[in-house]
Amino acid sequence: MRSLIFGCGRLTGGPTYGTSANLISACLDQGIRHFDVAPSYGIGTAEAVLGKILGGRADVAITTKVGSRPPAMAVPKAYLRYVKRTLGFSRRNNAAGYSPGSLSAHDPAEFAAERMSASFRASLARLRRSRIDRLLLHEVQAETIDGTMLEFLSLAQAQGSCAHIGYSNSSFYTPSSLAPSLQAQCALPADILFVPAADFERAVTFHSVLRVIAWAQERHPELAVALSQTSEQFASLRLPEARTVLAYTLAMQSAPSASFVYATTDLDRLLGFLAGLRRVDELGIGPAIASAFRARLTSISGGARATQAAHG
Repeated sequence: MRSLIFGCGRLTGGPTYGTSANLISACLDQGIRHFDVAPSYGIGTAEAVLGKILGGRADVAITTKVGSRPPAMAVPKAYLRYVKRTLGFSRRNNAAGYSPGSLSAHDPAEFAAERMSASFRASLARLRRSRIDRLLLHEVQAETIDGTMLEFLSLAQAQGSCAHIGYSNSSFYTPSSLAPSLQAQCALPADILFVPAADFERAVTFHSVLRVIAWAQERHPELAVALSQTSEQFASLRLPEARTVLAYTLAMQSAPSASFVYATTDLDRLLGFLAGLRRVDELGIGPAIASAFRARLTSISGGARATQAAHG
């Protein structure tokens, strides 16, 4: 589970604190030791919830961010979300309407040096830590990172408050001219499913795996067919959360040097996904699954091109 990071975007306190605690405890029991959070996550409650649950334990890594602030009245809003979900008025997050590259509307003033410093100090307090593993600029494109941002990150790293520094956004990852010391946390590039990447010039974490694949299937019918056929081939394994396990297995095989964020608020789904992923590892069939998928994708794509040529 070294390449897997648990995303805390929907980790909330208030009436759902117990559910959040169970999720984090399950992650720890299953070997996940890295958690991704931000001041705005969980309607502004996620950092405090994570800090309380982990209690400062030293065997975990935490990624947090600057550039976004917790919303006002975070705890009442957490209760309101709970009520809406309980009554069935809140739609769960899904792939519908997903658009890679659409950044959240953050105030540019949040990236002033004083604001970033204050935000980071507050995050450390909520997380109950003096040091974290990764500190990222939240929802910025690589080309917009300026000297003020880089100076802040470098100072935090030099002071020992974080081990690694970088940036995060919702765009597909692309190589940039930034220093390799900056880590990147971006959406899984859809084209990596077609052309695997052997390595990257910097440490990379991919998120939105399921949503990107769903988005890509709508634009590439051959991808949907290849995924369906590959899923049918391995149906005999009876893997729990089979579709999600297949998606992450293909992503991990396509980018072996990357890390991947997985997020859910459903404990059974989390445990099923981790059990399925572990089963794939135990059987050593990850490469075979990826190979079967690519062979089908190549065959289907080749057939489509031949058909187009015949009707040309």
